[in-house]
Amino acid sequence: MKHVAFPRLRTRALTTALAAFAAAAGLCALAPAALAQPRAAAPAAIPADDLIVRGNALYAQGEFAKALVLYRRSEERGADRAAAAFNQGNCLFQLGRFPEAAAAYRRAVRHAGGALPPAQLNLAAVLFRMEAYGAAIAAYGRVVRDDPGNVSAWL
Repeated sequence: MKHVAFPRLRTRALTTALAAFAAAAGLCALAPAALAQPRAAAPAAIPADDLIVRGNALYAQGEFAKALVLYRRSEERGADRAAAAFNQGNCLFQLGRFPEAAAAYRRAVRHAGGALPPAQLNLAAVLFRMEAYGAAIAAYGRVVRDDPGNVSAWL
């Protein structure tokens, strides 16, 4: 596909043209001066750790979809990737989105270098809910191997 270059209009010329068009069309329009006003500065980005804290509060209130959004944003902004993926998996599990939850738990385990027994345990539970019994048994086995004192894995 060929790239087509369009001529650039200067802001003042563009706002004047838009106002003239709106007036000719009988539309209510802002004055060109109002259109040329500078925009307010965007609010400062919320730090990744604060997004995790806010997500945890929403999760505790049962707002799993909203918490999921915050956990994803926290990961984009540099939060601990294993923790963010683990929390995403928990939200997805609560929302009944089991295949996505399993993928999130796998990411959490991978980001933690395999050393995150809670993610392994939750992965096993999700796989069981998905009726992937062989994979669930293998995941439970990894938890028992890595954390023999984890009573939940023995049940």
